[in-house]
Amino acid sequence: MTIEEYNQSLDLYSDGLKRFVERLTMNNSRAEDIVQDTYENLWIKLDKIQNSNLKSYLFHSAYQFFLKDKMRDSLIYKENIDSESDYNHTPAYTDIKDILHQAIDTLTPVQKTAIILKEYEGFEYEEIGEMMEETTLQVKQHVFRARVALQKYLVKSDNVI
Repeated sequence: MTIEEYNQSLDLYSDGLKRFVERLTMNNSRAEDIVQDTYENLWIKLDKIQNSNLKSYLFHSAYQFFLKDKMRDSLIYKENIDSESDYNHTPAYTDIKDILHQAIDTLTPVQKTAIILKEYEGFEYEEIGEMMEETTLQVKQHVFRARVALQKYLVKSDNVI
Protein backbone atom coordinates (compact mmCIF):
# COMPACT_ATOMS: atom_id res chain seq x y z
CA MET A 1 0.00 0.00 0.00
CA THR A 2 1.30 3.44 -0.89
CA ILE A 3 1.03 6.67 1.07
CA GLU A 4 -1.40 7.99 -1.52
CA GLU A 5 -3.65 4.96 -1.01
CA TYR A 6 -3.41 5.48 2.76
CA ASN A 7 -4.51 9.11 2.39
CA GLN A 8 -7.29 8.05 0.05
CA SER A 9 -8.49 5.50 2.63
CA LEU A 10 -8.81 8.32 5.14
CA ASP A 11 -11.14 10.15 2.76
CA LEU A 12 -13.13 7.04 1.86
CA TYR A 13 -13.53 5.18 5.14
CA SER A 14 -12.79 7.37 8.17
CA ASP A 15 -16.32 8.81 8.48
CA GLY A 16 -18.03 5.43 8.24
CA LEU A 17 -15.48 3.91 10.58
CA LYS A 18 -16.08 6.65 13.14
CA ARG A 19 -19.88 6.21 12.91
CA PHE A 20 -19.46 2.46 13.42
CA VAL A 21 -17.21 2.83 16.47
CA GLU A 22 -19.31 5.66 17.89
CA ARG A 23 -22.35 3.38 17.85
CA LEU A 24 -20.36 0.65 19.55
CA THR A 25 -18.94 2.87 22.28
CA MET A 26 -21.72 5.48 22.55
CA ASN A 27 -18.90 7.92 23.22
CA ASN A 28 -17.60 10.40 20.63
CA SER A 29 -14.13 10.92 22.11
CA ARG A 30 -13.55 7.19 22.55
CA ALA A 31 -14.67 6.60 18.98
CA GLU A 32 -12.18 9.19 17.74
CA ASP A 33 -9.41 7.55 19.77
CA ILE A 34 -10.21 4.11 18.38
CA VAL A 35 -10.33 5.39 14.79
CA GLN A 36 -7.01 7.14 15.36
CA ASP A 37 -5.52 3.93 16.79
CA THR A 38 -6.87 2.02 13.79
CA TYR A 39 -5.24 4.36 11.29
CA GLU A 40 -2.03 4.41 13.31
CA ASN A 41 -2.00 0.62 13.17
CA LEU A 42 -2.57 0.79 9.41
CA TRP A 43 0.34 3.23 9.06
CA ILE A 44 2.64 0.86 10.95
CA LYS A 45 1.61 -2.06 8.69
CA LEU A 46 1.47 0.02 5.52
CA ASP A 47 3.73 -2.24 3.47
CA LYS A 48 1.87 -5.43 4.52
CA ILE A 49 -1.72 -4.41 3.72
CA GLN A 50 -3.33 -4.97 0.34
CA ASN A 51 -5.63 -2.24 -0.93
CA SER A 52 -8.20 -4.82 -2.05
CA ASN A 53 -9.18 -5.81 1.51
CA LEU A 54 -8.54 -2.45 3.13
CA LYS A 55 -12.12 -1.69 4.17
CA SER A 56 -12.52 -5.05 5.91
CA TYR A 57 -9.12 -4.63 7.56
CA LEU A 58 -10.03 -1.18 8.93
CA PHE A 59 -13.39 -2.25 10.35
CA HIS A 60 -11.91 -5.44 11.80
CA SER A 61 -9.04 -3.52 13.37
CA ALA A 62 -11.43 -0.93 14.86
CA TYR A 63 -13.58 -3.77 16.22
CA GLN A 64 -10.52 -5.33 17.88
CA PHE A 65 -9.58 -1.99 19.46
CA PHE A 66 -13.17 -1.67 20.70
CA LEU A 67 -13.01 -5.12 22.32
CA LYS A 68 -9.71 -4.27 24.03
CA ASP A 69 -11.20 -1.01 25.27
CA LYS A 70 -14.32 -2.80 26.52
CA MET A 71 -12.22 -5.44 28.32
CA ARG A 72 -10.14 -2.73 30.00
CA ASP A 73 -13.33 -0.97 31.12
CA SER A 74 -14.81 -4.14 32.57
CA LEU A 75 -11.64 -4.77 34.58
CA ILE A 76 -11.72 -1.23 35.94
CA TYR A 77 -15.43 -1.61 36.74
CA LYS A 78 -14.82 -4.86 38.65
CA GLU A 79 -12.14 -3.13 40.73
CA ASN A 80 -14.43 -0.21 41.56
CA ILE A 81 -17.69 -2.09 42.16
CA ASP A 82 -16.81 -3.04 45.72
CA SER A 83 -16.17 0.56 46.68
CA GLU A 84 -19.53 1.85 45.42
CA SER A 85 -22.74 1.94 47.39
CA ASP A 86 -25.68 -0.37 46.80
CA TYR A 87 -27.77 2.49 45.49
CA ASN A 88 -29.28 1.35 42.20
CA HIS A 89 -31.25 3.97 40.32
CA THR A 90 -32.45 3.58 36.75
CA PRO A 91 -33.54 6.92 35.31
CA ALA A 92 -36.81 7.02 33.41
CA TYR A 93 -36.32 7.93 29.77
CA THR A 94 -38.91 9.29 27.42
CA ASP A 95 -36.73 9.61 24.33
CA ILE A 96 -36.87 6.60 22.01
CA LYS A 97 -33.31 7.24 20.84
CA ASP A 98 -32.02 6.95 24.41
CA ILE A 99 -34.03 3.77 24.96
CA LEU A 100 -32.66 2.27 21.76
CA HIS A 101 -29.10 3.14 22.80
CA GLN A 102 -29.73 1.51 26.17
CA ALA A 103 -31.10 -1.57 24.44
CA ILE A 104 -28.06 -1.82 22.17
CA ASP A 105 -25.77 -1.50 25.20
CA THR A 106 -27.33 -4.65 26.68
CA LEU A 107 -26.08 -6.76 23.76
CA THR A 108 -22.86 -8.72 23.84
CA PRO A 109 -19.98 -7.03 22.00
CA VAL A 110 -20.25 -9.53 19.14
CA GLN A 111 -24.01 -9.04 18.76
CA LYS A 112 -23.65 -5.28 19.06
CA THR A 113 -21.01 -5.18 16.35
CA ALA A 114 -22.96 -7.44 14.00
CA ILE A 115 -26.24 -5.54 14.34
CA ILE A 116 -24.57 -2.14 13.93
CA LEU A 117 -22.66 -3.23 10.84
CA LYS A 118 -25.78 -4.79 9.33
CA GLU A 119 -28.53 -2.34 10.25
CA TYR A 120 -26.72 0.98 10.63
CA GLU A 121 -23.84 0.66 8.18
CA GLY A 122 -25.63 -1.57 5.65
CA PHE A 123 -22.91 -4.18 5.16
CA GLU A 124 -23.75 -7.60 3.75
CA TYR A 125 -23.39 -10.68 5.95
CA GLU A 126 -20.32 -11.84 4.00
CA GLU A 127 -18.54 -8.51 4.51
CA ILE A 128 -19.35 -8.52 8.21
CA GLY A 129 -17.99 -12.07 8.42
CA GLU A 130 -14.69 -10.91 6.93
CA MET A 131 -14.47 -8.00 9.36
CA MET A 132 -15.27 -10.12 12.39
CA GLU A 133 -13.36 -13.18 11.13
CA GLU A 134 -16.46 -15.37 11.37
CA THR A 135 -18.55 -17.34 8.92
CA THR A 136 -21.61 -15.84 7.26
CA LEU A 137 -23.79 -18.26 9.22
CA GLN A 138 -22.29 -17.10 12.53
CA VAL A 139 -22.90 -13.47 11.58
CA LYS A 140 -26.52 -14.21 10.68
CA GLN A 141 -26.89 -15.92 14.04
CA HIS A 142 -25.43 -12.92 15.90
CA VAL A 143 -27.75 -10.52 14.06
CA PHE A 144 -30.78 -12.73 14.75
CA ARG A 145 -29.97 -13.03 18.45
CA ALA A 146 -29.33 -9.29 18.68
CA ARG A 147 -32.72 -8.58 17.09
CA VAL A 148 -34.46 -10.95 19.51
CA ALA A 149 -32.68 -9.40 22.51
CA LEU A 150 -33.54 -5.89 21.32
CA GLN A 151 -37.17 -6.87 20.83
CA LYS A 152 -37.35 -8.35 24.34
CA TYR A 153 -35.74 -5.27 25.83
CA LEU A 154 -37.93 -2.80 23.96
CA VAL A 155 -41.26 -4.44 24.86
CA LYS A 156 -40.59 -4.38 28.61
CA SER A 157 -43.15 -2.21 30.34
CA ASP A 158 -40.37 -0.07 31.87
CA ASN A 159 -39.08 0.84 28.41
CA VAL A 160 -42.31 1.37 26.48
CA ILE A 161 -43.05 5.03 25.89
